Amino acid sequence: MTSLWNKLIRWASVVRGGDDSGQFPLQQVEYLGKVADCIMIFPYGMHANVDGDSLAAMLAMNGNVDNRAAIPTSMSRRASLAPGEVTFYSPLTRSAVTFKANGNVEVLSIAEVIVSAAGKVLLEAGATVEIKGAKGAPVKGIVQGDCICAYTGQPHPMVSSNVKGSV
Repeated sequence: MTSLWNKLIRWASVVRGGDDSGQFPLQQVEYLGKVADCIMIFPYGMHANVDGDSLAAMLAMNGNVDNRAAIPTSMSRRASLAPGEVTFYSPLTRSAVTFKANGNVEVLSIAEVIVSAAGKVLLEAGATVEIKGAKGAPVKGIVQGDCICAYTGQPHPMVSSNVKGSV
């Protein structure tokens, strides 16, 4: 029985990024000294083009070793998580979205965070909304409400079109 399981499930190395243009995501894997194409399996709604330095659990679908599918994982060290926490991250850039055990959601990016919407973007908070940037960095747009001026420390009495962020 063990021999059968060894043929159906085995470790494979993802040896290079894949072809993301077809119906299924194909990657090249190496196992038992062979290199072959393999379909990568991801949970519904998730997708990745796995880099060439990853490990995968490879499955022989219907018992046919030429009908390969694999579940990849990154060999890169991820952030330590507390029990109950979940993170989605890029092993290459370390950018991540982490759902913390205390209910917080943290977004970490080494570059920009871009939010695009066909309609409006709504930000609701039960408390103060803080915008922090480099000292003196301009905050573009129009701010309404109790916006605290970085220069005077006082609330703006009306709509402001030129607000400076502060650290």
